[in-house]
Amino acid sequence: MLDSRGFDLWADGYDESVGLSDDSGAYPFAGYRAVLGSIYDAAVQTPGARILDLGFGTAVLTARLYEAGCVVYGQDFSPRMLETAQEKMPQARLYTGDLSLGLVPELEGERFDYIIATYSLHHLDDERRTKLIRDLLGRLNPGGAVLIGDVAFADRADLERCREKAGDEWDDDEIYIVADELKKSFPTAVFRPVSYCAGIVTITPDSVIELTEITEDNWLEAASLSVKERQRGFVAPAVGIIARGYVYRDCGARVYAVESGGVMVGMALVREFTDEPLGYDLQQFMIDARYQGRGYGSRALELILDRLRREGRYDSVEVCVKKEDTEAVALYEKHGFTDSGYVDEDLPDCVNMICRLF
Repeated sequence: MLDSRGFDLWADGYDESVGLSDDSGAYPFAGYRAVLGSIYDAAVQTPGARILDLGFGTAVLTARLYEAGCVVYGQDFSPRMLETAQEKMPQARLYTGDLSLGLVPELEGERFDYIIATYSLHHLDDERRTKLIRDLLGRLNPGGAVLIGDVAFADRADLERCREKAGDEWDDDEIYIVADELKKSFPTAVFRPVSYCAGIVTITPDSVIELTEITEDNWLEAASLSVKERQRGFVAPAVGIIARGYVYRDCGARVYAVESGGVMVGMALVREFTDEPLGYDLQQFMIDARYQGRGYGSRALELILDRLRREGRYDSVEVCVKKEDTEAVALYEKHGFTDSGYVDEDLPDCVNMICRLF
């Protein structure tokens, strides 16, 4: 494991050495660019986001966020890397400090939309890393998230497979994240693998997900929600969802806002089938692009199904999903939806899924 002087000596060749490892698909940096790209895409969904980058290194990622208009803060324990990063981001507020000791005093009282850490937390043991993450969660703005991109694994078995593949290259001094173990301390943690030895962990404050009504007081906030560009063919725009709630009012339609900690993060439209076979129709369901990947969709879907079970008017709920929307199909399958076998001739590119409520 390198100390701050070791990182100072490595700073000039850091970007090149990491890139060579990524290009070859070798441990430990296989998937490095994809990790940084995914975190960048998440952060820029919030215009002018306040970003804290822990272990920013030579600012490969942070400089792009800075150029995109984000307000950048950072902490790194290498003075040489700080100098390099500051040249790229003259207005960024960067500080030297050892993460094993926590955040520097200069960051006290600051709040952030995203706190990011890429390939920097594996230098901390589990106890110190857990303590640091708990502190970070308390420094987030409403709707904020901690985004960790690193050598990380879904479970201990995946880690051992990587250790075996890496052979003598494996670094026993580094302590990698194992997602199912991390979730014991942070139940909201969501892990997305990027390569056989890397992934992204998204952690949000353990705030309650709620379903609330769309009213005259919050409909403009609801109308501002939007999904990622590539998802826009999968779901109606937010205004369209609200309008459908009105159009289908004679079919028992209701539009729910999905809220986390008082922040609206998504929306759903449920109506009832008036022709046989009777049942519920989850006609629209979306999580805003800024809040995806945090487990909100899964928890909101649980709440919707629970509410329909308590209501008890019908024993099933159906949803029509674009076949190419594989993320949505997987989410529904996770919650008990299966292919109903029904094929709508007008929608040959969709799969009709059904969940039995009782």
